[in-house]
Order: sequence, then C-alpha cells, then structure tokens
Amino acid sequence: MNEHYQTPEDFLGDESFIAWRRGTDRTQARRWEAWMAGNPANKAVAEEAVSMLSLLETEELHPASAHTFQARDRLMSALNGVKTVPLYRRRAFRWAAAAAAVVIFAVVLLRPREPVVYATAPGETKSFILPDGTSVTLNASSSLKLAGNWNAEGNREVWLNGEGFFEVKSTTRQARFLVHAKDLQVEVLGTKFNVKQRSEQTTVVLESGKVQLHVKDAATLVMTPGELVKYTPGTRNTVRKKVNAKIYTSWKTGRLEFENASIREIAGVLEDNYDLKVIFEDTAFQHHQFNGVFPAGNVNVLLEALSKAYQLDISRNGAEVRLGATPSH
Repeated sequence: MNEHYQTPEDFLGDESFIAWRRGTDRTQARRWEAWMAGNPANKAVAEEAVSMLSLLETEELHPASAHTFQARDRLMSALNGVKTVPLYRRRAFRWAAAAAAVVIFAVVLLRPREPVVYATAPGETKSFILPDGTSVTLNASSSLKLAGNWNAEGNREVWLNGEGFFEVKSTTRQARFLVHAKDLQVEVLGTKFNVKQRSEQTTVVLESGKVQLHVKDAATLVMTPGELVKYTPGTRNTVRKKVNAKIYTSWKTGRLEFENASIREIAGVLEDNYDLKVIFEDTAFQHHQFNGVFPAGNVNVLLEALSKAYQLDISRNGAEVRLGATPSH
C-alpha cells in the first residue's frame, strides 16, 4: 500500500485497496483500516474511492480486478490532455471520471461475449470441466457450446453437436442444467447421462439420477436409470427402451463395445467418430448383428473382427472403407 495517496483515482490501481474493499485479504484490511483511523483526511478520500468502486461494481456486474485496472488505465490515458483542474472543479472531475469508467465497463464488459466452444477431433475423446464444476467427456468429432454469459447463477445451457457424457454438478441455487440437441432438450439436476446427436437422430441414455426430455411439439418424457430414448426429428418417432447403459458409455474409457449391434450401426459409428466413409458394396449383410469389445484407438482391429465373423471383404483406403462379401472360390 502507498500511504501518500491523495485522490480517489490513486486507489483504483492498488490491488491491496481493492482486496480490502472486497474483503478478500484480512491482512490488508487491518493495514488500510489503521491508515484511515490515523487521519480523518485519509478516511475521507478512501471513502470517496469506495464510492467510485461501488459505481463500477453494480449488482449485475462484478468485474475482476484486472478489468478494473485496464478500464482505469484507459480512462486516465484519455484524460491525460487535461493539464490542470481548478480546486473547486476537482470533485466534479472525480465523479465525471467514475461515470466515464462506468461507460467503459458498459462497452467493454457488457458487450456480447463470444460463446465458449469445447471440441474434439476425429478419433479423439477429451474431458472438460465446465465453470460450475460439471464434468463433460466429448466423444470423437463432437463439440459443446456455452453461451458467452454462461454461469451457474441462472439456467446452465449448453448446445451439443456429436456425443457427450455429462456428470452434472448440483449448485446451491439448484440451477437447471439444459442440454440442447436439435429438437430435443435434456433437463437435468445432479445426474449422469449420455447424449448422442448424430445423423438426424438424438439418443439419450441415463446412467443414474433423473432427467426430463423436452421434445419439440411433443410431450415431456421423464427418464429413469438404465433407459434409452431415441428421437428422430424427421419422422417425429420416439423409441424408449431399457438398456445396459455401460455399453453406451464405454467409449469414455477408450473402448468400443457392441451388443447386438447391426453392421449398419457399426458403420455409423465409424462415420461419426472417425470421419470415415463406409461404402456397402453388398447390402445383404448390413443388418447382421455383432457383439464385442474393441480398442477405440485402433479401428482396424474392429474391421478385422468383422471380416472374420461374416467372411467380409473389407478394404480401407485412407478415409474410405469398402465392405463386400468375400468372393467364393
């Protein structure tokens, strides 16, 4: 702290003063309170600085100290052209400076902020911690968008493209957590679930807890653990059934797990997660069912298993995979 401050503007750049003002540093609080108690003039100028900070820290806007300093610096820089100010005008100048700082905050901090986007590349899975403590794991070729003003005080809304597993953190205000996936919205509070929005279909699998599904122009569904709901916007068809939820979230642990999955469904996984183009040269076998667990990091192991299980001729050239019946000899 600087004991020779004379104007309220001097205090706006002092981190220890702002820490005392916000009650975040008890040591600094004792120093500033002792300094003000030792001289009434010190107390008066400090109280005026507090009033200026109060203008900047409204109920709706709580700027970080770094932003306070940046705004103060821009304000002081803009006023450098003022050489002298008569004594009788200093108080008016100080309040004008505070008002100017408020305008700066309105322009810099209240303008629309860019959305935050989390994303994964083809074949990549990645976990993220959202600002409220919620854990999200994104499957390959997926993205999750948060609004620029996203916070835990109001509704926590995210927009998913691809597939993600959510472990939602409860808040003291019990703020709702909403996942938007095209025409389907998942509303949740303190639960674990998987959302997959691919190929014009949205699939939700609930592992634990409770969620509500709001489908556009349809009734609200309440899911219980171990349930799967698949919604197709084009046909407005909804499928609901009991499943082994662990199978649908095995990708989080680096595995591809299939239980009675058709080869057509497996081809969809290859296309969605790895940006491969799967071409069926013979469609007769695409509805055959397949079971197994394979490493997510090596799709060639899966292709080899499919080839041996159904005597398929499978060839891969870069991002193109061709599936056909093995020629008879």
